[in-house]
Amino acid sequence: MFFSKTIVGIDIGEYAIKIAELSGTGKHVTLKNYAWAKTPESAKTSPDTAAHVIREMMDEAGIATKKAFFAVSDTSYFCTTFEIPPMPEKEVAGAVAYNASRYVTMPIGEVTLDWQIMQPVRAGAALKIFAAAVPNTVIEQYRSIAKKAGLKLIALEAEAFTIKSALAAGSTKVICIIDAGAKSSTITIADRGTIKESYTFTKDPKALAESLKEIDDNFFNQEHKHIEEIYLTGGNITAPGFRDAIAQSIGRPVTIRNCFEGISYPPALKNTLADISPSFAGAVGAALNGLQLNL
Repeated sequence: MFFSKTIVGIDIGEYAIKIAELSGTGKHVTLKNYAWAKTPESAKTSPDTAAHVIREMMDEAGIATKKAFFAVSDTSYFCTTFEIPPMPEKEVAGAVAYNASRYVTMPIGEVTLDWQIMQPVRAGAALKIFAAAVPNTVIEQYRSIAKKAGLKLIALEAEAFTIKSALAAGSTKVICIIDAGAKSSTITIADRGTIKESYTFTKDPKALAESLKEIDDNFFNQEHKHIEEIYLTGGNITAPGFRDAIAQSIGRPVTIRNCFEGISYPPALKNTLADISPSFAGAVGAALNGLQLNL
C-alpha cells in the first residue's frame, strides 16, 4: 500500500518568502496550500525574525505540515563544473570534494557540497560534475530558522536544483532558465533535465542578455548544442525591457513557465497560480524534491 506524503517547500528570497505545501506519491502531486509574504529587512540576517514570519505565514494559511525542504538562495552558494577521472561509484564523493577545493573560494572544510553527474556514466569515460558549494554558516542559519519555526528540516538544496525540478525536470531539450530576482539573476542551463551550468549576475536586462549570448556560444563549443528554449521565472521578470532583451539575445523562444503545471489544484485557482507562478518556482521545486525522498 502506498501512502501519500506531505511536505512544505520554503524559499526565503530577497523580496519575499514563499511556501508551497504539496502532497502526493510518484507523479500524482496535489497543491494543498501556499503562502507568500514580503521579507522583512531584519529577516535577511536574523533567523529569529525569519522563523517568526514563516510560523505566522503557516498559521494564517492553515499549513500544519512540519516537514520542510528549503531552497537555498542563489546569493548564498557558489557553482562550478569540472571533470574527474572514471572511478568506482563509492569513490566519486571524495573525488568531487577534492577537485571542488580548487574552484571554491572558501576553504572546502567550511562548505557543504551539493553535486550531480552531468551525463550518463560510460565505462572508461571521465565524469563531468556540476557542484554547488553552500557555506556551513548558511546551512546553520537554515537549521536555526527551521528549529525556531517548529519545523523538521528534511533537506536543503541550492535553488538552481529546485527551480530546475519545478520547470524543466522532464524536458528532453536544452533549456535555459533565467531566474530574475530582486537583486540578482541566475542563468541555469539544463540538458534533458540535468543541470550543466549555472551563473549568478547582478546586471541590468541588456547586460544580462549580452551575457546569455556568450553563455550560449560557450555551451555550443563544449557540448556542440545550442540553447533551444528559454524559460523565465522570478519576481522581476516584468522589469521594463527584460523579456524583449532576452528574446532578442539569441533568437530562441521565450516562455514564462508555470511551476504549477502538472500539479493538481482547484480549477478556481488557475488564474491566481498563473500570476504568482514566477515567484514560486523555488518553493514548488523544493517541495517536489522533498516528495521524492524516502521519508
